[in-house]
Parts: sequence; C-alpha cells; structure tokens
Amino acid sequence: QLPKVLRKDVKTVSIHKGVNPFGGGNNNLLIHSGQGDDYITSGILEETLVHEASHTSLDAEHANASDWLAAQAADDEFITTYARDNANREDIAESFLVYMAIRHRADRISESLLETIETTIPNRIAYFDNQDFDLFPIVIPEKAPEIIAFTYDTSTHELDLNWVSQLSSTYSVDSSVNLDDWKILSAGLPSQGITTQVKITVEDPPNHIFFRIREE
Repeated sequence: QLPKVLRKDVKTVSIHKGVNPFGGGNNNLLIHSGQGDDYITSGILEETLVHEASHTSLDAEHANASDWLAAQAADDEFITTYARDNANREDIAESFLVYMAIRHRADRISESLLETIETTIPNRIAYFDNQDFDLFPIVIPEKAPEIIAFTYDTSTHELDLNWVSQLSSTYSVDSSVNLDDWKILSAGLPSQGITTQVKITVEDPPNHIFFRIREE
C-alpha cells in the first residue's frame, strides 16, 4: 500500500528478528519483526513505513533541493521536535508523513491537527503539491475503466469482467451488436477498490456481441 513514489528507490527489504527500530535509506527498507509487532500494537506501522520509505526514495532528491530549503526557511517552523533537531536528516520524512495525512487521509485525523499541520508547514505542503508525485494506489489516476480480465461462457452465457476501477465510483456494463446502439446489461455496480469484478448473465445473446464498461 505504499505509494509508488515511496517505492521508486527501494531495491531491497531487510527483515530481521528483534526489537530494534526500522530504517530507510541506501535503496533499502530495514524491518525488525519484533518492533513491527510493537508498531502494530501501537497503531503506527503504516506511519513508520511511510517515514522510512521517505528516507529511501525522497531524501536524495529533495532534502537539499533549493526549493525545499526555501520552503523550510519560509515556514520558519517544524512539524515535530524530531524534525527540528535533525533538520537535514528528518524533516522530509516527518513532513511528508503529515502531508499524506492532510491530503489523502484527513478522515483519520482531527480537525485541530489538520489545522495545526496546515498552519505550521504551509510552504512545505505547497512544495509537495508541486512535485506531481505518483501516489498510486493511495490516489488512483482518473481514467476510463481498463479491462484486465474477460471471459464469456457460451454454454451458460455468463460474462465475467474484471477492470481497473476508481475508489468510490459506480459502473455500468453495456452491450451492443454494432458498436453504435448500446443496451445496459447491469447498472449501479459499486467499485470494489482498485479493481472490480462482476459476473453477468446475458439473456438471449446474439451471434456476436460487444461489451463496454462505463463510470456512472
């Protein structure tokens, strides 16, 4: 579930026993299984992986970028004391984590925390906004439904469709014999996540038939 931008420089993942901190950098993610259990219990496993993956995939390109340093100076504040005390090493990871929270998981934080983040590091937020990061699958690109699997059983007339879908969208499946006139086979199909799969029985199918998926 890590967004693509945080996986772009990850070449290896090291998993060890023990209760020791996770780590990121050098094209690697370092995981200790005992510490992972503690993070799960504390409810911060996702946050920790975002933080460490930010080290691996963002630090090298952004920590010393002139626009980032300008944003840092303009904010004249840090989102955590850890970022403040380790400005060159930890500010990207600490700031990107809360950026992800306010932009894409605002429902998981309080309104007061969201306001604190927005007022404390507005220039860093604007910097991240301007990077056009690939955040899939956290953010699904807006595009037409893309069929990734398709079967049609001629004996049962059952159509099995699987397509790349948008979160919270609703779809229709249509049929046509000439690609001009379309008939709705099934409507109001809710998205099942980043992919959706349905089975539909086609009544009285003609000798040849076309299908399409529409986002309602």
